Amino acid sequence: MSTPRALIIVLLSVLVAAASVEHPVKAKLNTATPVTIPSIFYTRNFGINTQEINYYKVVLCEEQPASGYITVLINVPNNPIMNMTAHGWPAVELGYSATGFTSSTVFTTNYIWGQTALSTIVVAYDVTNFMADTFYIRVTAEVFSTNYNLQVLFSSTGTPTPWHYDSRAFPTQVVQGPFSFLEQYGTTGTSPLSVNNLDVSYFFVQFCDLDIASGSYSVTITATANPAKPRSAFNLYACAATSIPLSACNEYNNNGQDQNTAIVVTVQLQNSVTPLGDGIYILVEGFGGELDSKNSFFLQAKLESP
Repeated sequence: MSTPRALIIVLLSVLVAAASVEHPVKAKLNTATPVTIPSIFYTRNFGINTQEINYYKVVLCEEQPASGYITVLINVPNNPIMNMTAHGWPAVELGYSATGFTSSTVFTTNYIWGQTALSTIVVAYDVTNFMADTFYIRVTAEVFSTNYNLQVLFSSTGTPTPWHYDSRAFPTQVVQGPFSFLEQYGTTGTSPLSVNNLDVSYFFVQFCDLDIASGSYSVTITATANPAKPRSAFNLYACAATSIPLSACNEYNNNGQDQNTAIVVTVQLQNSVTPLGDGIYILVEGFGGELDSKNSFFLQAKLESP
């Protein structure tokens, strides 16, 4: 039996209408405003002996504010309270010069020699104070060998901590260095974010371009569901910030609605085509089964070492 002509017309009209409906995420991309994720510098966990010195450099590139406050977090797994006598602890100095750490070039430390060791140091800065927009860090172990890792954050507010340079804190070395770049990552923090079903949260993270030149680089993006909302689920989109239109961003689907569900995506890019300093767009679409239609998640983006 043939299909009535009127029914064919109705079906075709429905199909045309359905084809013209854009994906919910893509429909919002033209009007969404991204939330900027700040980039944080860090070191991995290192062991260091009392006669060793590790050297690092931090470049104040254009992605960082021209002035503000530098906060250095010094994490010591076996001595978090920085006991100066019973355990090893790292002495840390920040300086202007790559050729020497002296009373005239060091601008903050984490110690008052023989009295106090700090796990957090804060210093006000302005790029005009730094040599070639760069500052330098050196670390040694005091009392005993120890493990440590560092995080360097930039902010617009802060309270500078006191410091006292002392030449006794470090072994004497004529040659300074070599200096290693700190690694970089961006995170939305420890407070979970929320996105409604079929809605999108939109993020932008920008890393400093550190001697990558024309080579390739990759960014690993991790979106994790909040265990407190076990039916949270989502789709993840990621692309270079130079992608136009944003609807061209690649989609990475969540594998089901499960507690602690996580999506880990590594985006591989060529610096000559999509410069690292241009940043990365990340989009999270709610797609879960919570009764309130809200999906709770954490987000992190890490620049992999070239």
